[in-house]
Amino acid sequence: MVRGVRRAALLALLALLTACAGLPLYQPASGPGTFGYSERAVGADLYEVSYRAPTRTTYAYNNADRESDRRIGLAYDLALLRAAELALNSGSPVFAVRRRDNDVAVDLRRGRSTFPSYYGGYRRYPYSRYDDEPLAVIRTQVTLLVGLFDAATPGPFDSAEMAARLRRQYADELPPGR
Repeated sequence: MVRGVRRAALLALLALLTACAGLPLYQPASGPGTFGYSERAVGADLYEVSYRAPTRTTYAYNNADRESDRRIGLAYDLALLRAAELALNSGSPVFAVRRRDNDVAVDLRRGRSTFPSYYGGYRRYPYSRYDDEPLAVIRTQVTLLVGLFDAATPGPFDSAEMAARLRRQYADELPPGR
């Protein structure tokens, strides 16, 4: 019985991972709570570009800070890629980041341990001193205020160079044909 339950759980996990494996990281956000980029015009040649990274769960004690930093880096790079694409689509050879906002939310969740009982099988001890290490659920989003320019000015990013570099760096994460 226990072996059958474990096997069913493993098959369900594999099916979930297979379904998620097809989604590229760089895609438009399709709704609240989903990952991807979004943009909106806030003025003449001024855009607000956001990228929300996929939610990540990791062990709280060891990896939460490092994983948060990694997720912010990922969100920043993919927001920059979207800003470079907006600039190229509008005919602007350069763009500048006027403001950057990082939003990180880390929720801690306690685990539940399972220990063998003296009478065979397993017994759950909810919220005891035998709890598993807490898990950290990390949500990150980077929002950029981007200005687009017609002429090359010192300081801002070159749109074509930035888009090419980030497309090479994240080639496996881009949808086909991008």
